[in-house]
Amino acid sequence: MASTMHLTLVLLCLVVSHAHGSSRVLRWSDDSDASPSTTSCPSITSALSDYSGHASVKYVPLVTNPTGPNFYYVDLVAIAINGKDLLPFPPALFRGNGTMIDSQSAFTYLNKPIYAALREEFRKAMAQYPPAPAFSDLDTCYNFTLTEYIYLPNITFRFGNGETMDLDDRQFMYFFREHLIDGFPFGCLAFAAAPDENFPRNFIGTQVQRTKEIVYDVRGGKVAFVPSRCGLR
Repeated sequence: MASTMHLTLVLLCLVVSHAHGSSRVLRWSDDSDASPSTTSCPSITSALSDYSGHASVKYVPLVTNPTGPNFYYVDLVAIAINGKDLLPFPPALFRGNGTMIDSQSAFTYLNKPIYAALREEFRKAMAQYPPAPAFSDLDTCYNFTLTEYIYLPNITFRFGNGETMDLDDRQFMYFFREHLIDGFPFGCLAFAAAPDENFPRNFIGTQVQRTKEIVYDVRGGKVAFVPSRCGLR
């Protein structure tokens, strides 16, 4: 008789405790039932006028892509770790066939040379933690057994018009209470390499969008990533 095993993956509740130099410091929390913020959340039909006058609304241009005219693209030109751009990549390599804002892929996929450079710098910053086996497409994972505080590097997206977006831990890390096989707490960088040479674009996945309200001004040809007013983690 065939049997079915149901595996439940529980996202860890992480608390940002304080900044520490150029690093981001996190503390494990056992309170996975923390109540969400009671701050009012905008509805999906919120008008652009709802965001007028907000200092946190900084727009970046939408760019057109003839190979995918029905999707939204932004002009991502650099990624920085702890303030240092991944080198020696010129903006043209990031632009390539565009960077799509994706609503289906959980993780963010980059063309292979860019991802390899990001992974190398991230691993240097995380050298104090033992590696963990890869999970799905994520090949940069760590074992956080007996770890109370986690020191993470800062990651920043830089766009062609000079605007930047600093990612928080919920946008670039994917945490689990237990590894599926070995039973230890682990977390992974929520970025991956494009799966093959025919994967022509960078994709900003939903994990990066997780704590943002995405404000599309299609007529104005621009989009903004605004800190969420919903208290999401």
